[in-house]
Parts: sequence; structure tokens; C-alpha cells
Amino acid sequence: MKDDKKISNKKLQVWECKVVVPAGDLPNGFDSPPRQAVIEAIEAAGVEVWGCSSGWGGSLSKHEQEAFDRQVGDVYYAGVMDADGTCH
Repeated sequence: MKDDKKISNKKLQVWECKVVVPAGDLPNGFDSPPRQAVIEAIEAAGVEVWGCSSGWGGSLSKHEQEAFDRQVGDVYYAGVMDADGTCH
């Protein structure tokens, strides 16, 4: 691969989103519909998507867990969560 095609050689921004659901069996490929929706929404805003990855094997950091615990019952939180779990 040519160096000018590598993401590691480009200035980029990474958006991170964690979706928390009850533990249980999820169908194979269940991450595909939300991933596709994210790509479509970003591209509809006129922004090129260079890559997108997802999977249900993630976890929450201690700070994220504490932030989610403070929002018990709130499914949607529109804001930014800092690395220390502070929500804005």
C-alpha cells in the first residue's frame, strides 16, 4: 500500500461512542446495522468516512461506569464524556 493511502499518515479525528445493552446473546452481525447508520449519518453531513469498526466485545472504564451509574434510567445523554468520566 502506498504511504499516502495509509490512515496512519493522515491527520484524522476519531469519534467514539459506546452503546450499553443488557448481557445476553446477540445475533451474529448485530453490530452491522448501527455501524451502517453511523456511516450514513456522517456521510449525509458531507464528511468522508475513512474507516469504521465496531463489535460487542467492548467494556467501560471505571470513570465511564461511574458516569453511566449517575445517569440510571437515562437512556440518552447528549453531551461529551471526558476521560475522567465528567459529562458536559
